[in-house]
Amino acid sequence: LHVVKTRQVTYSVLNHLIDYIQNLEKVGLLEEKEMLHLHDAVQSDLKRLLRNPPLVKFPKISDLISAHPLLRELPPSVREPLELSTKEIMKLSGVTLYREGSKPSGIWLISNGVVKWTSKSIRNKHSLHPVFTHGSNLGLYEVLIGKPYMSDMVTDSVVLCFFIESDKILSILRSDPAVEDFLWQQSAIALSRILLPQIFEKLTMQDMRALIAERSKMTTCLRGEIIEIPYHCIGFLLEGFIKTHGLQEELITPPAALIPSQGNLSFRSAETSVSAPRGGEPEIVASSVENALVLYTHQVLQHIRCRGSQFFSPRIVLSSGDKSKSNYF
Repeated sequence: LHVVKTRQVTYSVLNHLIDYIQNLEKVGLLEEKEMLHLHDAVQSDLKRLLRNPPLVKFPKISDLISAHPLLRELPPSVREPLELSTKEIMKLSGVTLYREGSKPSGIWLISNGVVKWTSKSIRNKHSLHPVFTHGSNLGLYEVLIGKPYMSDMVTDSVVLCFFIESDKILSILRSDPAVEDFLWQQSAIALSRILLPQIFEKLTMQDMRALIAERSKMTTCLRGEIIEIPYHCIGFLLEGFIKTHGLQEELITPPAALIPSQGNLSFRSAETSVSAPRGGEPEIVASSVENALVLYTHQVLQHIRCRGSQFFSPRIVLSSGDKSKSNYF
């Protein structure tokens, strides 16, 4: 099958090349003698193609699975069972991987191709290119938190992907606390591009993974502990419920981005966008018994400029159950 596809593509390219050569002759850029010479050369390549089509060595599926960034970084004791339970799936363009509001059945690892996201509840007016490419993991956050999928994911090209069921992902969380922290961090890659496309959409997936790996830190916060978000950081509330206390009270539900900006602290979640007025320095108090997990990222983009004197350090007071987790980039 791969040989047939390769022959078809090469044949099409050579035929287009013949048409291109003829057009050059028509507009006077090539003399007739030169055009005939190039035409004969292309015809020779076509005959050679039909006699002996090129062979294409397709990578082994096991190699593609192992090469995916999410699985590649897991310890062997965790990675190998997941690889055995991974399903290889080829999707044509326009096929829905999952729909917004549906129960998370698993995660999708994109090996090759482009997937486009859309949402009725999340404001994506700032998103110019709402797509995920090779190396992405989709649906991981929803599987970890146990909530419905946040958006529709539809293939925008032919996509080679791998599917891992939710139960397989949840089973490895108990194997090692470091693995759980790693998966939460990885879930923030897709989440950040959906909640803050104007910031993170310009970064490649490779840059996003580097940002997570090199400039992040997951921490566990106890009840009542105050967390300061530095002006050069962005926080992501991944789990738990928090409530602002100050000039304006607002219940913030996950997922939400906590963004220090000039004189304000903005909270952008899947459904709301709130700003605390300048000088308000709000306290944010967790109001559920869930773990409040906050992810911080150092700002690395040039189009957001931080002036230390014009920023205050907002505080988060986590007063939920026993403990909460946060992550610093």
